[in-house]
Amino acid sequence: MESITATRAARQFSDLLNRVAYRHETLEISRGGRVVARLTPVEPRASVKLKDLNTLLSHLPRLADDAEAFSADIEAADRGPADDAWAP
Repeated sequence: MESITATRAARQFSDLLNRVAYRHETLEISRGGRVVARLTPVEPRASVKLKDLNTLLSHLPRLADDAEAFSADIEAADRGPADDAWAP
């Protein structure tokens, strides 16, 4: 993470914002040799409200015939190998 002085940040503010926005860089800003702030990209906001979650989930694609086979594979993996030829 790059550290820049407050003076440089003030003089190059637009360029620094572009680095943060488009390159997703985080910059530390220091004054008097001490870090006093960070310029970081904003995390994207969730576009789904909690009250709409059930509606969203009900419209997602469902597993077809593979669901049972997938479940069986997971259970078999949890039980471990059927025949461990490497066991002592």
